[in-house]
Amino acid sequence: MPWVRDGIAETEREAVQELVYLATFGKDAFNVIANAEWVSDGISAPEVSVIGSLGYTAQEDQPGLARTIASLPWVADGVDEGEAEAVVNLGWVGQYSPETANAIILYSWAQDSVSTRARAVIQALKWIAKDHPGEALRIAGMRFLTRLEPADVAAMESLALLSSFRPSGFVTVMGHPTMKAGITDDWAKIVATLYGVDATNPQLVDSLLTYSEVRLEKRVIKLPLAGEVELAIIRLGPGAARSMDLLEHAARSTEAFMGVPFPTRYVGLLFADAVYGSYVGTNLRTHIAMLPRYDVDDESYEAGRTASIIAHEVAHYYWSGNADWIDEGASEFIAILSENARVGRPFEPDNYPCGQAINIATLERLNPSRGDGARSLFRCNYSFGERIFLDLYRSIGESEFKQGFRSLYQASMLPDEDDSTEGTPAGIAELRAAFGNAASTPTVTARWYEKTESYDISGLDRHPVNPDLPSIGGSFDLVGVALSHEDCMLNKRDLAFSIREIPERVAVCLRYSYDVDSRQETGLEIVVWFEDGFPIQRINHTIEAQPEYSGARWSYYVGPSEWNWWAPGRYYIYVYNEGAKVGEAQFNVFP
Repeated sequence: MPWVRDGIAETEREAVQELVYLATFGKDAFNVIANAEWVSDGISAPEVSVIGSLGYTAQEDQPGLARTIASLPWVADGVDEGEAEAVVNLGWVGQYSPETANAIILYSWAQDSVSTRARAVIQALKWIAKDHPGEALRIAGMRFLTRLEPADVAAMESLALLSSFRPSGFVTVMGHPTMKAGITDDWAKIVATLYGVDATNPQLVDSLLTYSEVRLEKRVIKLPLAGEVELAIIRLGPGAARSMDLLEHAARSTEAFMGVPFPTRYVGLLFADAVYGSYVGTNLRTHIAMLPRYDVDDESYEAGRTASIIAHEVAHYYWSGNADWIDEGASEFIAILSENARVGRPFEPDNYPCGQAINIATLERLNPSRGDGARSLFRCNYSFGERIFLDLYRSIGESEFKQGFRSLYQASMLPDEDDSTEGTPAGIAELRAAFGNAASTPTVTARWYEKTESYDISGLDRHPVNPDLPSIGGSFDLVGVALSHEDCMLNKRDLAFSIREIPERVAVCLRYSYDVDSRQETGLEIVVWFEDGFPIQRINHTIEAQPEYSGARWSYYVGPSEWNWWAPGRYYIYVYNEGAKVGEAQFNVFP
C-alpha cells in the first residue's frame, strides 16, 4: 500500500498492526477490508479503530460477524468518526450477545447508512447487552425499532441507563406485562421516562407501565430551522389543555432566539411527582419532568409559574454541560424571554439575589452541588446567572446580545481540547470571548464575576414622590417596613435589619387617608428593588375607600421565599398609583 511504502507515521504503524491482527483471526473480514479503497489510499484514526474492532470481534470467536460488519455498505465506502464509533459499539454488542448484533444488522437503518439515531440505538444496546444479553436480544426484536423515531432513541437511552445504573429497576421494567408484549412507538414515549422515574420515585413505574393509568397527548410541530419536532405530554391524571400550547411556544421562541436548530427532535413532558429534590421541574435529557400541580389553568400561583418552568427546562436542551451559573442563568434568561414574547413580561430576574456568595467567582470556589436541602447554595447559580445575562442584554442591546449568546452556545459545542467530551464546557473566559465585541462587556462581567465594578442602578426611580390619590380624594401618608404585620399596626418602623432577626420575610407597611361620598377603589403597584439594580418583586393590590372611614392601613410581606437567603444590602420600595409614584421607602439588611 502506498502509505506503507512511503514511510510509517504513528497512526499508520498502528493500522499495520491492526491489519495483521485482523488477518490472523478474521481472514474473510481482512479480505473485505484490505480491498476497500479507503484502506489503500491512506488511513485515518477512525479507520484504524474500525480495523481494530473487527479484529477483536473476529478473535472472540465471531469471524462471521466481523465479516458481516466489514461488508456493510457504509463501512465499505469509508468511515467517519461517527460511523467508526458505530462499528466499535456493534462489535461490543457482538462480544456480549452475538445474536443481538446480528438482529441489529438485519434492520434497514443499519444497512445502507447509519444515522445519528441508529448510532444512539446501537450504543444503548451495547450497554444493555453487557449486563443483560438476553434482554438486549428481546429489545432488539421489538417492533418499535423497525423504523427509528426520535422518541425511540430516548426510550433506548432510558433502558440503557436503567441497565447500567439501576439494574434492579431494569429487571422490574423488563418483567412488567406491558414490556413482555413489546414496545410500540407510542409506548416508547413512556419508556423514555422510566430511568428518571425509577431514580426519583420508583413507586410510579408500575403506574406508568399500566395502559389504563397513562394519558398520552402528542403534537408534531415544524420549526423553521430544525424541521419536524414531536412533542408529547405524559400524565397519570387530568391536566390542562394549555400545557401543550406552552410547550410548543417554549420550543418555538427558544429556537427563534438562539438562531440555531433545536437540538432534539423529541420533547417529552411528564407531569408526575418524579423530579429531583426540592425542584419543581427537571430536564433529564430523555424527557422533562414537572410536578403535576403545575399542569393547571386557573388563578393559582402554580398556574402563573407553569410557562416559565416549561421554558426553562426546554432551554436546557441547548444549555447543559457548562458552568452551572451559565446553564441555569441562560435557561432562566430564555424563560424570561419566552414569557416576554407570550404575555409581555418585563425583562427582570425571576430569582432573589444570592445571599450566600458575593460574586460568581466565590460561588465557583464554594462549588455547590444541587442537593436536596432548602435554601441550597446551588440556587445562587440561577440568581447570578440570570443577572449577568440580563445585564448584558440591557447594556449592549438585543441584536448584539443575540450574536454573543449564540457565539457562547456554539463555543460550548466545539470539541474539547483532548477530545474527551462532546463539547467544551463554557465558563467566564468563554463568555467574555463570546461577548467581547461589546464595549460594556468587561464592565458587566467584572460586576458579577469578581464584583470589582459597581452595580448599574440607573433603573432606580429617582423621581420625587407625589402622595396624592385623586381617585379616592386622598393621599399616601406613610410607607415603612417592619418585621411583622403586628409591628406595622403598632407603627413600629425600621430602616435596618440583621439577617439573624428577620423571621423569614419583612412587612411593607402602608397608610393612606381619603374622603369619599361612596365606596371607591384604586389600584396600587408595589415594586421592591435591590441595590444590584434589578427589581425583585412586584405586588398588585386594590385598596378601597368607604364613606364611613377616613383612612386605612395595609401591609404585605416581601422578601425571599423559604428556598432562599436574604442578600445583605440596600432595598428600595416604590409604590405607584395609576403610574404615579405615591410613596417610597428604603431599608438595609445586614449580615
